Amino acid sequence: KEKGSGVFPIDEELNLPSKHYSYLLQNWNQLLAVDGNFDSARETLERILGINIWTKQSEEINQNAAGSVDEFYAANPEGEQIQPILVAEVDGKGVVIRKEPEDDAAVSKPRLKKGEKNGKKKMASVTAVFGIERNIRDVNDIVKYETDNSEKSPVPPKLKIVTDDEPKPENKIVRATLEGKEEAFERIVMELDSRDPEKKCDRILLMDGEPALEKKAKEYLTPMGFIIILDLFHVMERLWTLCYFFCKEGSKESVEWVRKYLTMILTGKVGYFIGAIRQIMKKRGFSPSKIQKIEKLLKYYEKRKCYMKYDEYLAKGYPIGSGVIEGTCRSFVKDRMELAGMRWSEIGAEKMLELRSIKVNGKWDCFWKYF
Repeated sequence: KEKGSGVFPIDEELNLPSKHYSYLLQNWNQLLAVDGNFDSARETLERILGINIWTKQSEEINQNAAGSVDEFYAANPEGEQIQPILVAEVDGKGVVIRKEPEDDAAVSKPRLKKGEKNGKKKMASVTAVFGIERNIRDVNDIVKYETDNSEKSPVPPKLKIVTDDEPKPENKIVRATLEGKEEAFERIVMELDSRDPEKKCDRILLMDGEPALEKKAKEYLTPMGFIIILDLFHVMERLWTLCYFFCKEGSKESVEWVRKYLTMILTGKVGYFIGAIRQIMKKRGFSPSKIQKIEKLLKYYEKRKCYMKYDEYLAKGYPIGSGVIEGTCRSFVKDRMELAGMRWSEIGAEKMLELRSIKVNGKWDCFWKYF
């Protein structure tokens, strides 16, 4: 044998890895690390087992295990879904990437300038794919207007979108990547082959209308029969912003204003809504700067009218709000990647997102057996 090498039959019999730690210890280490951080994982294991796994070693274990995630998903597809609607959602979430010394001489500064951060954000493309049952309803089923009829009531009326009774997503798979939007959409396409091989499902893509994502959606998913739906909650956000050009913030009038035009949008009258706002704007005699701001909001709707056929979507039982991806961006990405003091390398962030997806999707034990 060569110096420093050899044959270890007992290691082979016990299926021990070439690395220093057993697969079981690696499993426990990463189970803690994907939800917390490497330091806290080290402290917990040292307290329980008396074994100190250095942070650098935890990072190496993480990257090594994460290298098998793509293979695992390919080898363990979800299988054909029984729900009639196949839904994909996609969004972006920034991850702080640390500056490398050779890339930015500013890291050697003794003090950062006001507003300057020790790192930059790179956008992670976050995807969710799931099956869901139909939920046929109309505008009165989802828009609730709660008010006290008393003129002297100090309680302002409330307008809310009701989602409590909606069907729950089934067989949901969420993932995130820093390797570009192409990679994210290719993952969605991969899910189609196992979930809907005979193209029986209605295919829906929910998104916020971000131009770069829209472009990729048209390239990858529209040819595969996907109907793009503009997320209703983003429509609502801009509608409230628009409202405050015409109504006092927090007033009963503002709630009634939003209810009126939201109803118009949900009943398929997006063009009428845009025209009505422009007429009111002209009558009010707004300043050029306000007109410019209002027109910017209206153009958001105008460019995306083809994704706002909500009367048709509701009649077919389609979901119209991307609550799944919003929650995923927060719980999957932000809750781990933005812990206090977190600054990631691009490779480290990508590997953590890969391995964290295994935990979030409830496949941890299955993955470690595969690994």
